[in-house]
Amino acid sequence: MKLQLYLTTALLSGAAYLLSLYATSERGELDFSAPATVVGSGGVDELLLFLLFFACATAFMIALFRIYRGTALYRVLFSLVAVLGLVKLFETVFPLEFSATVALVFLLGLFVVPTVWTHDIIVILASAGIGSMFALNFSEYTAIALLLILSLYDGIAVVVTKHMIALAHEMIRHQATFALFVPERLRGFAAAIGTIRPGAGFLVFGGGDLVLPMIYLSVIARESTTLAGYGVGGALVGQFLNHMFLTTLRKPIPALPLIALGAIAGVALGRFI
Repeated sequence: MKLQLYLTTALLSGAAYLLSLYATSERGELDFSAPATVVGSGGVDELLLFLLFFACATAFMIALFRIYRGTALYRVLFSLVAVLGLVKLFETVFPLEFSATVALVFLLGLFVVPTVWTHDIIVILASAGIGSMFALNFSEYTAIALLLILSLYDGIAVVVTKHMIALAHEMIRHQATFALFVPERLRGFAAAIGTIRPGAGFLVFGGGDLVLPMIYLSVIARESTTLAGYGVGGALVGQFLNHMFLTTLRKPIPALPLIALGAIAGVALGRFI
């Protein structure tokens, strides 16, 4: 087992989780239209809309890979997602107009210095903004349903159809993947994004495996940041189990199921304590 690789992954993803909880608490103070409860059964319509959007986005990307061989469009899509997340995070601190400017400066920095460390910073910040943004639309129960449904999908997409692996490899090749690149050695953070190859000195931690548990944790944070902290701990335990299986089997495995179950179990433990 590569303990340093796991610890680096846990540090990066843990930072993203905590930033999302902070953004959620700040957004809750600013958004007086936010739901007053996170425990009820509300948010079913939002859950269905999210799943529909997810299915359409996945189908669109699969079709796009079949008909478009260039790189520019994929980088534009990555940039749009990154800017959205960055703006949503920064607007908890700055006015909207200034937040957009700062977001564009950060994104420009990535294109000027296209290294692993600049890419990972963008993904951590943007994912925190996206996770806290979507958390406004779910209750605790619908967020759990979202995690369980997409965990099942993740298992099918990675183990059965394997199209998720193909999509990830294509996005990495186009230098447009919304994922964390975790180097086996710390000097790998200085590597150029264009040199990254899955399994060749780097662990690729998918954006969905980061953002989806973050949505649930951010929902919990609207009730209690302490409970959300237990959930973060549970998610990191799930990551540890994933890392054990990954380094033992030496082949891609679906990461979301264990991370999701860990986050849910962590919150349940916090309620019990």
